[in-house]
Amino acid sequence: MDRPSKSNFRVNGFDTQTHAPSDTRTIRQTVSDRIHEAIKPTPEFYSRPEAFVLECDLKSILNRETVELVLDSIHRKYPDKPRVNPKAIFDDTRETGRLKILATLIYIERTKTLDEFVTSNIWDGALPLPRSSPVFSNWKGAWSREFVEGQYLFLPQMIDFDLDPNEGAHGVVTKVRIHQDYQKWGERTRCKDHYAVKRFTADAVTFKQERDALIRFSHPHRGHKSLIQLLYSYELRSKKYLIFPCAEGDLEYHWASHRADPKSQNDLIWLLQECHGIASGLSKVHDHTSWPVSKQESGSQNKGRHGDIKPKNILFFRDEETSPGRLVVADFTLMRFHSSNADYTRIRNVGYSRTYRPPEMDGGGGIKVSQKYDIWTLGCVFLEFITWHLLGPDSIRPTKEGCGRGFRAPDGNLREDFGTSRQRDDNTGCRDDKFFNSFYDIAPVVKPSVLQVSTLASKT
Repeated sequence: MDRPSKSNFRVNGFDTQTHAPSDTRTIRQTVSDRIHEAIKPTPEFYSRPEAFVLECDLKSILNRETVELVLDSIHRKYPDKPRVNPKAIFDDTRETGRLKILATLIYIERTKTLDEFVTSNIWDGALPLPRSSPVFSNWKGAWSREFVEGQYLFLPQMIDFDLDPNEGAHGVVTKVRIHQDYQKWGERTRCKDHYAVKRFTADAVTFKQERDALIRFSHPHRGHKSLIQLLYSYELRSKKYLIFPCAEGDLEYHWASHRADPKSQNDLIWLLQECHGIASGLSKVHDHTSWPVSKQESGSQNKGRHGDIKPKNILFFRDEETSPGRLVVADFTLMRFHSSNADYTRIRNVGYSRTYRPPEMDGGGGIKVSQKYDIWTLGCVFLEFITWHLLGPDSIRPTKEGCGRGFRAPDGNLREDFGTSRQRDDNTGCRDDKFFNSFYDIAPVVKPSVLQVSTLASKT
């Protein structure tokens, strides 16, 4: 190991005064120790993909004074190697210059090769490097493997704190906290440090379909205030993830935890504005040609269908500007885009939610589903939304506490909730919770309970 500089001051908490030739602790060793101490979550994670060093900690450990001492020690240890100027490590036009490369080399004890990254014009922005990178052409195999593995300590994705996982058909959504240093999306969201991460449990094709649909309405493309924004996507240990702004809950949560005042003009205006926003966002899905599209999309596959409009796929975000909040359509897993002359899908290729499905879903595998599918499901949600606004949370569906006891209607009578009524008047005998009844000899009809709740709500 080489001797430290002859400076006589303290840098980042360790003494840099001249050491005797027999000193075993050098500047590089001390920096290496500090890097090990900065590894999170804990030291036992050193060999795990989840281990990382925060960028703010890295910049604190390797400040300019410390880097100068490290570079000096490298030059004295290897005088035959070109001297690396501090300007090659710090570049104001780049976010971290070569700090992560230097940190990785210190971590794996291969600082001798630092000049090779400089002469190859490789900066931190090129990380992660594969083992096939030309800079490793003269390295021993073990050295390149150590660098490729070690670099990920300084390329973390997030700090993941599981709070309340919510598992759906295609993935698990978890509320996480992401350090500000790694919020790569800048000012595009106001979630502070909490976000929603969806880990896909479905196949790669399903992941790609949802990601491609989300990208159409996410930065840098023009988005819509009532459509969810994809902030980031990544892969870790063969698992695929999507990062979204974190909502307070879905529309069902909002209905259960809030009570509207049907006599309040502000509450009515808010409901109408949010319904208009959702319908406007859905219209952009239905006719994507109204926005600029990429060359691959141009002229084809611009007619979309969300495919799964329901309260759980409409998120509630607390927002001071649109008190009490705003509603955003999410979960694009079943969204599909078609060309203008083929804006439909065969029934057998369509996933759906049973409660909000339209009548054609019961028609067999040869039936075609168009954008009208979304209109039916949206109408069902809007009817429940208005019912909640006028009759209260207990009017929508039975609660665990209420156990189907119903609700007190405006006329003073105790009545069934909407969900229980739909099941009771189902003509199949299976208490199927849907908004229509099907018959063999005539066209499907809207259930009597759906018409009755509309009439009841109108009397408030």
